[in-house]
Amino acid sequence: MIELANISKKYKDKIIFNDLNLTLEDEKFIALVGQSGSGKTTLLNILGGLDLKYDGQYEIIIDNDIKNMKDIDYQEKYRLDYFSYIFQDFNLINYLSVYDNIVLPLKYQKKKIDNEKIESTCKELGIYELINKKVKYLSGGEKQRVSIARCLLLDTKYILADEPTGSLDYDNTIKTIEMLKNIVKKHNKTVIVVTHNLFVLDYFDEVYEVVNNDVIPYHKG
Repeated sequence: MIELANISKKYKDKIIFNDLNLTLEDEKFIALVGQSGSGKTTLLNILGGLDLKYDGQYEIIIDNDIKNMKDIDYQEKYRLDYFSYIFQDFNLINYLSVYDNIVLPLKYQKKKIDNEKIESTCKELGIYELINKKVKYLSGGEKQRVSIARCLLLDTKYILADEPTGSLDYDNTIKTIEMLKNIVKKHNKTVIVVTHNLFVLDYFDEVYEVVNNDVIPYHKG
């Protein structure tokens, strides 16, 4: 579980969050929506430990073990152990193969490269036949599935996705959202998605709106 308490965040003279309190339960498919510039990506960066320049308290509670994300001595370890990321622009290396893009984060974090698990994950996501193909030859939907495979193989508890369907057409948007929802159910992950595609919100367990320097449950209309 993630708990944010009294989070305040400013950028120069602009207030992004003012005394924000938010609890996110584990193993949920969660959407963050809001107007452009409202602070959705800022919130995602705070959740993932990429932004520590805020006031307030951020705790992750796992098996009754409370971890303070503002503790600089441990923050980098927590971030790598608990969080992986999916980006709108995929963050893949075009001249490398699908396989090489998948194993690169594993090598960086000195995690085991399990080729059987890589094979089963790629088959699950429908990209196994592309595993030796260079990323530059893939479609947008295929690239995003490679990004998702990378997260699954890092095996983090939380997957954070910043506009993961922003570069995709309608059909691939639906396929990607369905894939992420299935990951929550099948792999017991918590997936938090920033999205501007309101037509996919029915897929989510919880939807929050970033508005007026706060985060509140989203209500249609």
